[in-house]
Amino acid sequence: MKTILTLVSAIALIAASCNDKTNSTIQPLSATSFAETYKLVEPASKFEVSLVLTPDSTSSEITNRVAYKIGGRSSVNHYFGTLTGSSASRDVQISAIGATKMAGPADAMQFETDYFKKLQAVKRYEVTGNRLKLFPEGGDTSALVYEKEK
Repeated sequence: MKTILTLVSAIALIAASCNDKTNSTIQPLSATSFAETYKLVEPASKFEVSLVLTPDSTSSEITNRVAYKIGGRSSVNHYFGTLTGSSASRDVQISAIGATKMAGPADAMQFETDYFKKLQAVKRYEVTGNRLKLFPEGGDTSALVYEKEK
C-alpha cells in the first residue's frame, strides 16, 4: 500500500511540475509588458503611423483582464481607444476608435479609414523581438506590424 501511495504522489508531483508557465513560448499580456511607442512598418505606406500603448490603470490582472489605452498618429489625425486582453492568451479586442476630425488629401484620408478598420478588426497579437503584430480575426495576411521606436 505504501508503494502505491508513494508512486501516486510521485506521479502527481511530476504532473504538477510539467505545468510550469514560466517556460511558455507565449509572451502573456501584462499591465506593463508592451507599454511602448511603435511605428507601423506593414502594410508599407508613405505615411508615418504610430501606435502608443499605455497601461490603463482601471484594469486588473487579478481577473486575468489587462487593458491598455491606445493612441497615436495616423496619416492625418490623432486617434485613441483601448485594447483589452487576457494574461492567459494572445486574444485581444480593440474598442471603437476615436479620432480628431482634421481633413487631408484624399489618399491620406482613404489610408486612415482603411487603417482604422484593420485596427478595430484585431483579435490576436504576437510579439517577436522588437515587433508587435496585430492580427484580424481569421487571417494572418492583413496583419498590422509595428516596430518599437528607438
